[in-house]
Amino acid sequence: MPFVGSASRGGSPDRVAKAIQSVIRVQQLQGAAGNWQDFLRRLAVETERAGVLVLRQGYVGTNTRRSYDPREFSGFALLDAAAPVVFVNAKDPVARQAFTIGHELAHIWLGQEGVDGPFETEDEEDLEEVERYADQVAASLLMPEEDFLKTWQGHDDAYKAAQGAARRFKVSAWAALRRALDLNLVSPAGYREALEAVKKATQEARGREVRADFWATLAVHNSPTFTRVLCEAAREGEVDFKEAASLLSVRLSTFMVFFERGKGAGVPD
Repeated sequence: MPFVGSASRGGSPDRVAKAIQSVIRVQQLQGAAGNWQDFLRRLAVETERAGVLVLRQGYVGTNTRRSYDPREFSGFALLDAAAPVVFVNAKDPVARQAFTIGHELAHIWLGQEGVDGPFETEDEEDLEEVERYADQVAASLLMPEEDFLKTWQGHDDAYKAAQGAARRFKVSAWAALRRALDLNLVSPAGYREALEAVKKATQEARGREVRADFWATLAVHNSPTFTRVLCEAAREGEVDFKEAASLLSVRLSTFMVFFERGKGAGVPD
């Protein structure tokens, strides 16, 4: 993949964002998506088509009791010239996961692996320089300055403006609020006040999250592209079923049910 390590951290975050946009049509996907979940799905699909594997997992293997804590990390990137990987913590709110993908794509373009910290850190000074830079790239990619200014224009209430921008760009209200602060559209005091309202709304939304169907998300956990190719290899006898199950981090019996249900052929594109 020629884009792996193709960008320089010494340049403008906007320039890196435009380089990513030239390969993954993020803004077009936002316009076509009906909601946050639809945008996340479209973004993951488009990212895989570009050659980056996307794994979205909320727990270790199939052990639902060993959940990943979003307070510890939101995602990470693994660099490989042939198969770069973006891992997303699916325990994060859906609105946050799209930003994580943007952040990790920045790492891939920069050629520097990294772990994205907890859900929208309040103190940017706690972040390492490369993590702050990746956040800036993701913000520019998902919320281009010109479009963001137009969306924010005319709003006096920072909280309501952040909610509106979040709907427009299919990101979290927290990310939209931070973008507004960086663009001097809201004062530090206004940011802190609106942030408290956003945090309260975020906690309430977490309580309303719906559990996804296991079979519908198994391919998403391990990258739809990887899962589809692995199932095709198992069907052709190139990989035995036991090894395929191991590579998907499931029991053999679970893989057999998944395979027989036809999911191996119908993994989301």
